[in-house]
Amino acid sequence: MLRLLLTALSISLCLALPLRAEEASRDQVLKLYELTGVEKQIDATLDSLRAPLSKMLTPALRQAAQSRKLIIPEDFDGIVAEEMDVAFERIKADFLAELVPLHQRAFTEDDITRLIEFYESDLGRRLVATSLEVQKVAGAMGQVIGQQVGQDLVRAVLTRLNRDAPVEN
Repeated sequence: MLRLLLTALSISLCLALPLRAEEASRDQVLKLYELTGVEKQIDATLDSLRAPLSKMLTPALRQAAQSRKLIIPEDFDGIVAEEMDVAFERIKADFLAELVPLHQRAFTEDDITRLIEFYESDLGRRLVATSLEVQKVAGAMGQVIGQQVGQDLVRAVLTRLNRDAPVEN
């Protein structure tokens, strides 16, 4: 009797649950990323980190090598740049490996196909081009505004300290 009840319950649950649509493939999601500029944004972000990281890491790596009594070759900076390229490719691959499944769970194969069709259309391409341009302008504006607000903050704190705090001798 229990077995019959469990079987009936199992069948009822299976019939009540909607059939899951086909999950989008990794290649489909990557095609969508290509069309929407996601990969370009990842590359641009990593490229923007390259100079500051190199400026910080190269001297630290040189010092670490010297402290280990390693011979530093003439092409040391080139070695650091090559290894940074490898590291950045790994970061991108790891990032995409985490990001793609999010879209695979959120969208069906049909959804992704329809999104790809949209982003391949004239309107979709214009949307991407405009969005990327807006992001560039907004990023530059954000830097300028952030610098100005930062300077204003420093002035406001110093003015307040000057006004409210006694001067040390």
